[in-house]
Amino acid sequence: MMPWNNTTVGFIESSPSIVDGKVFVTTADFANWGGYIYCFDMKTGSRLWVYDGHDEFFSSPTVVNDRVFACSLNGHFYCLNVLTGEEIWSEKLGSHLLFEKSSPAIVDGKIFICSYKDDGSYNGSIFCVNADDGGIIWHISPGNNHDYSPAVVDGKVYAAGLNNQLSCFDAVNGDLLWTCSGVVLSTHPSVLNASVFVGTQDGRICCVENGSIHWQYQATSNYIITNPPTFAYGRVYTGLYAPSISTPDIILCLNAETGAQQWSRNLEEKGGVGYIPAVADGKLIVLSSYMYDYPPDFDRIVTVHCYNAASGEPLWSYTLGNGKDNYAYNSPGIADGKIVVCTTETKNSLVWGGVYCLGSLEYSSPNVHLLKPECALYVHNKKVMPLRTPLIIGGIDIEVNATDNQSGMNRVEFYIDAQLAANDTAAPYEWNWTGWTPFHWNHAIKVIAYNNAGNSTIKELTVRKFF
Repeated sequence: MMPWNNTTVGFIESSPSIVDGKVFVTTADFANWGGYIYCFDMKTGSRLWVYDGHDEFFSSPTVVNDRVFACSLNGHFYCLNVLTGEEIWSEKLGSHLLFEKSSPAIVDGKIFICSYKDDGSYNGSIFCVNADDGGIIWHISPGNNHDYSPAVVDGKVYAAGLNNQLSCFDAVNGDLLWTCSGVVLSTHPSVLNASVFVGTQDGRICCVENGSIHWQYQATSNYIITNPPTFAYGRVYTGLYAPSISTPDIILCLNAETGAQQWSRNLEEKGGVGYIPAVADGKLIVLSSYMYDYPPDFDRIVTVHCYNAASGEPLWSYTLGNGKDNYAYNSPGIADGKIVVCTTETKNSLVWGGVYCLGSLEYSSPNVHLLKPECALYVHNKKVMPLRTPLIIGGIDIEVNATDNQSGMNRVEFYIDAQLAANDTAAPYEWNWTGWTPFHWNHAIKVIAYNNAGNSTIKELTVRKFF
């Protein structure tokens, strides 16, 4: 299931960027007031290089051509060589600036990034920067806006404008084109063609077109939306976060054109941190941080969930980490059929980052062997002598060996003559078959073994049974 995992100095709250067989990750090292940009080999997990930025990183790196771009918490912008990690240029874009949430968007040699100020005003800025040298082309300060990542499509910049309302700006000069009144952002905007999808502070998911609301979906009052919608296959996916540790979080799927709910899935998680889904190959990948220990420790553990993107059917899940506490505030990365997850790991007073690569979106079926009965004579569960076909007198234990090294085993079902007789959820998988039908001695034994990915393997055997 897991080809490799590695660790970083400093915790990780950013999502990984995967480009050309390399994984790029940023970290924050509060213990030393620093942070790093890492590059790992996607195939082996080996560290290719690391850059010390001397400042914390919370946003994700962006990779374009032969360069890696990243912004640190306290307003520094870095451009590195993608192969060596050597610094090409670095600039501080202004005083009292914070880049906490915004990741750079790069289009046509220009970098677009949002910030906010730590001087008490919280007035943010939107920057357009030259990707060649870090020089500022333009910047605007809409007023009382946060640093949600901008989306840049067809010469337009979609970002938080005045009072955090969804706004559209001209990518050439920063001129305001429109503001959608009342749509106050709680997430980064996501853009598909002319439609902008956002979560709002009053618990709505909105689809906005040309400054007007095309549709909106109102979440129930005990949920908030903290993660940007993801769209694929004509659908919009997002997570609904329940602040109460006693209320499970929800994964939601809406029709992208109408906003109608197509399915929702209760994660049965308590005290999660919200979810940023990723979609690939007809599957929806979601991270959760399950709180398995309540006050005073609030210990958590990260689980990767895989769902059928069309139906919401759970396919498999996998738990990460060996630390006392780990969590994920980010989105998984997917490339070449593999999933990369970044976490914050803690144990006692130690804090570090975890980078995990899960082997595949696809999983094979379980390996199954029907151990008993064999082709032999059995009398009251004891093997007496070999025969060409199984002959059973009295009760017998049907024994199955079922294994799955990828997603793990879920259960084994036992059938007699196509009728479900029993199921077993833990190894060793077995069931005691007693009873018989007069004048009907030929029977069909069938076992179906299911793994956590939802795949199954069937084994069948025809026997003769008396008493």
